[in-house]
Amino acid sequence: MKRSNYGVLFAVLLLALINLSPSNSMKNIAQEEDLDDQMILPSREQAKDEGKIKVVVQMKHSEFVALQQMNQLFMQNHDFEVELINSEVDPTYTKLQSQLELSEAPDVLLINNEWVRHFASQGFLLPTDRYYSGSLNGELLTSALAQNEWNGYMWGVPLDVDPYVLVYNANALKKLGMTLPPTTQQEWDELLYNFHNQKQIPYLLSYDYTDPYAALTLLWQLTAERTDGNKLFELTEAVKATFQQLESMRSIVLDSEEQSSDKLWKLCYDEKLLLYLTRASEANGRNDKVISIFYPQQSDKPRSLWLHGRSYVVPTQSVNAKKAGEWIAAMTSLQDQSRWFQASSHLPVNKSQYSKQLPSWVPSSIGSMKANLLPVYAELPNQMLQYGELTRDFMKNKMNVREYTKRMLKIIKF
Repeated sequence: MKRSNYGVLFAVLLLALINLSPSNSMKNIAQEEDLDDQMILPSREQAKDEGKIKVVVQMKHSEFVALQQMNQLFMQNHDFEVELINSEVDPTYTKLQSQLELSEAPDVLLINNEWVRHFASQGFLLPTDRYYSGSLNGELLTSALAQNEWNGYMWGVPLDVDPYVLVYNANALKKLGMTLPPTTQQEWDELLYNFHNQKQIPYLLSYDYTDPYAALTLLWQLTAERTDGNKLFELTEAVKATFQQLESMRSIVLDSEEQSSDKLWKLCYDEKLLLYLTRASEANGRNDKVISIFYPQQSDKPRSLWLHGRSYVVPTQSVNAKKAGEWIAAMTSLQDQSRWFQASSHLPVNKSQYSKQLPSWVPSSIGSMKANLLPVYAELPNQMLQYGELTRDFMKNKMNVREYTKRMLKIIKF
């Protein structure tokens, strides 16, 4: 019986030794090693299309067509592709904020200057010295550069500027005793007095109630006060008095957002609208024997008109930062400044352009405009959104001046 059991055990051990034979297993291991030699896992940079970068902008169709043409010329002389996307305009950048948080943003973005510090302070942008080989020096408008600076670094490359201007009917203004729009509080008081003592012109002024920067420009125009560069404005007695003045002006101020462009310009030509506060890009080309464009000489005295601008930025997640910088440098080069102005009517950021062939209404002093004339801080965009909504409701007679002033205090302390 024992001998029989030994036989069975011996047979089991023999089978086990046969299964552990190195022939098949070694062959399989060798095949796996060959596959490993052939398979090289890509890095993050290699995983991304090395021959392509993505650029997202928000602009008018005519501007985008011009940018596409410039981009085509660029790609003819460079060995990588640039995909341009014209995204739907979103003044609050809600979608972009989400993309940045999820690391889904493109390689290059074109954003309004007032948002550069906002995104840079959250760690979403690369400083320009990490990708940009161009020159951000004294040749660029100080006011355009100032809003791109944060924590000692530059975070964006300016493309253009688009200041607010006052469009006016020269003949109508002359009837009220003025040859140019007012620039001081005393001149505004005089104009308002003369306007209320006539009946031919129904509307004193028009601006877009949904645009907080237009509303702020109007406030600066009426108060002509100097305030700290890191504050929206001071709620001084003069500013409170201007709030009361705005309340009394509701019936003679027209919301341009509710009017068609053709109707607004017809009102100007027909001497039914005295002043139209709008961006230079909207007004450029409209000045003639009847309509004039006013942009006051710039100084270090009171703020007068907000200087809107746009800049290219590179998100921190971009793995093609160097190529992005090459593209930005080409799109913002000096030789393309005048070309871009002709295509977009947005003014150049290079100071030397202001001594060349720009429209006569553009003052040369814009090149020396001081940076501290505009507030620049990370919280500005959100603060302005609140200010814009509140001021729109106030001008639409949804609250009195007392409630408006009370709620303004909360925004200023934001």
